[in-house]
Amino acid sequence: MTERTVAIVGAGLAGLACARALVGAQYSVTVLEKSRGLGGRIATRRVGGLAFDHGAQYFVVRDPGFRDYIDLASATGYAATWLPAAPGMSRREPWHVGVPGMSGIVKPLAAGLDVKRGLKVLKCEWRDGEWYLKTESGDELGPFAVLLLAVPAPQAVELTRDFTSALDVEILLRNVRMAPCWAAMVAYADRLDVHADVLTDQEGMLAWAARDVGKPGRLSTQDCWVLHASSEWTREHIDDPPATVAEALVAEFGKRMGFEARAKYHAAHLWRYARVEQPLGAPCVWDAKLRFGLCGDWCLDARAEAAWSSGTSLAQQVLAVP
Repeated sequence: MTERTVAIVGAGLAGLACARALVGAQYSVTVLEKSRGLGGRIATRRVGGLAFDHGAQYFVVRDPGFRDYIDLASATGYAATWLPAAPGMSRREPWHVGVPGMSGIVKPLAAGLDVKRGLKVLKCEWRDGEWYLKTESGDELGPFAVLLLAVPAPQAVELTRDFTSALDVEILLRNVRMAPCWAAMVAYADRLDVHADVLTDQEGMLAWAARDVGKPGRLSTQDCWVLHASSEWTREHIDDPPATVAEALVAEFGKRMGFEARAKYHAAHLWRYARVEQPLGAPCVWDAKLRFGLCGDWCLDARAEAAWSSGTSLAQQVLAVP
């Protein structure tokens, strides 16, 4: 093992941004991701000829470094500006989306990285100054000099229960709150005759609805929509069957938008840690003695850009170690 071997658990925007910065500094980085896809909540679900951005809906850009990255993604065809019809909504900043789906935004970050997908880490162990990871399949990975967790705060707490650090992660993250969200994906054979491409309502059952086929570069010819339930409604119905949730959200959507068209497809997905309600208030967490760190949007803010900023900040902490 060398001092430059790094394991990053989580291939969302935070983990990939961190990995890209470290690889650029000649570190040997292995990214471990439990899902088949990359991007975490920056996700696109494809079903036949249908496509749904069922997680993060768009980005705003404030961080200069993130702006440089979005400019790169736009120049290479992986990002574009979205201008939906949204009567009554004020947009003070441009909305950016991935192309041809939201998950496209992470492709330049992931290019050339060593990412092991479909591999769920269950346990982290610190032995004799090195890190080892136990996976769901029973395998052990390691040794690594540095371990970085780019996962939601509750999952970080679970993964750190079995080792002692100068940081008590459970106590450190006790005030971080993340809200769940049921997301429904619905398609109609014909384009709906509705007045808007976006509906937002932070008070009701249906917090968000967006016409995905109106976003730049979308390939589907069907009228595909993504519906997000409010955090409150999701908490009340978190154990409901997905089919029941999808039917309820589709019915509410039709009621709110004033149409009776029958959906040709609908399904639902639960994002258990969808939105940051109370962030940590620091860019990342770093234990220099154990060479162990945490990053994610939950460190800073309820925006996708916060994930990039957190992952980049954690990479800087690693690079600062003599």
